[in-house]
Amino acid sequence: MPFLLDGNPTQGEISEAINYLLSNFTQNVSADPNTGQIIGPTGEVQAYLYRYIQVKYADSFDGSVGFSNTPTNKGYFGLRNTDSSVESTNPVDYLWTQVTGGFGTTKLLYYTVTGGRQISIIAALAAPSALWQADSGSAIDLDVISGSDGSSSRICYAKSTSFALASTPATYQTTGPSGFPPFNTWGGSETWQATPPTLLTNEALFQSDGIYNPMTNLTTWNVPYLSNLKVGALSAITANMGTITAGTLTAGTVFAGALSAATGTFTGDVTVGSSPAISGTTMTGSGAKIYSDGRFALGNSTGNIVFNGSTAFLNGFAYNTTAISSGLNLSTTFQTVMTFTVTKSVPSIYGASGYLVFTGSGFPSVPEFADLYLDIVIYNSAGIPVYSFSNYQVYASIKVFQSTASGSPYYAVALPYGYSYAFVFSPDTYTMRMGYGANPNFWTTAATVTTPTTKAYWTAFRAYHYQANV
Repeated sequence: MPFLLDGNPTQGEISEAINYLLSNFTQNVSADPNTGQIIGPTGEVQAYLYRYIQVKYADSFDGSVGFSNTPTNKGYFGLRNTDSSVESTNPVDYLWTQVTGGFGTTKLLYYTVTGGRQISIIAALAAPSALWQADSGSAIDLDVISGSDGSSSRICYAKSTSFALASTPATYQTTGPSGFPPFNTWGGSETWQATPPTLLTNEALFQSDGIYNPMTNLTTWNVPYLSNLKVGALSAITANMGTITAGTLTAGTVFAGALSAATGTFTGDVTVGSSPAISGTTMTGSGAKIYSDGRFALGNSTGNIVFNGSTAFLNGFAYNTTAISSGLNLSTTFQTVMTFTVTKSVPSIYGASGYLVFTGSGFPSVPEFADLYLDIVIYNSAGIPVYSFSNYQVYASIKVFQSTASGSPYYAVALPYGYSYAFVFSPDTYTMRMGYGANPNFWTTAATVTTPTTKAYWTAFRAYHYQANV
């Protein structure tokens, strides 16, 4: 014969327990398995058979008018004892009691659970003591004895189209045991309520846990957290999911973001960029393409690294430096033409092309000729010459003009030149300089050679350096 009923007793166990109580304690104690009430000798309810007490409010003696979960301006409250925490919405399931003067707007239903599924209930303006707490609108658990300060837990729910709410405020307080945080407290356009709302596609359900303290008549709500969500596809979610451990991840045709793995195998082709693809020994598009058979292309149509399955190709890579001048005065003091940097000891091509100009006055009015030995020298970063393209002889036939300003002969000649050379430089920064080692020679078919009394030499040029990046 059972002395203790579990959370889901059979009708036979209930009957045996009731008979045991009636036989061993008093003939004036009765129990009703339909209502769950255990009635004492004076007719009062001493305890309940089942775990939960559900509370509702109404405007009529049978609950059929104004059935509600809150007591405001109600005249009756109804109690239902059951082993389910899910509250019934049928007034017939409740036993109704009239409240003298009604609840109005200031009274609440207070209760205290003292153990043995015994509960005391009172409608009052305030809690009789710290052990009493107001009905929160949820089923009362008779197996949980009221705390010393009367505090009780509360839960509220809200839905939002955002999948993350703000982390502030850290707490929010509302007055009384039945109030909720106001609309949009945590920035998700959320409306808080006692029961979970129905979710539509791409909506998330959030939950906030609260503690009601009857001593202060305040409920303190904590930062809400994601309780549930409903999406048509996971693409609707943006979240930092931390580290995910999975067997096989299957993606669609497009992947965005960063993907890393310590070990494992990726199957299928991987494409990054704008339509990259192998085309013979080079590629089209730009970006990177790794084929499932090991072929790959990296770069763009003008510069790339390609492995077409049999041979690897390096296409279009070179360093280049150029310098252009429309006028550089030449002398035996060499002038800086260009500075360039070499990063690898690979073949380089450097050179210059342009034209020389001789100018002067005091020259006889007979044809004469001149030659100039143009020198181009490469210096390393320590200022030491490493290569010299010297004695590049430029010949000129002097054309004589008459100067109307001075009345003396004047000449001007422009002569083209060009040179290039291949050389292997060590990694360093180099300077190209240009000048001439000696004054030009002047000569003629006539008996006497006359050197101009004033003369100048300058050049217009384009200098260059190209290095293969291999």
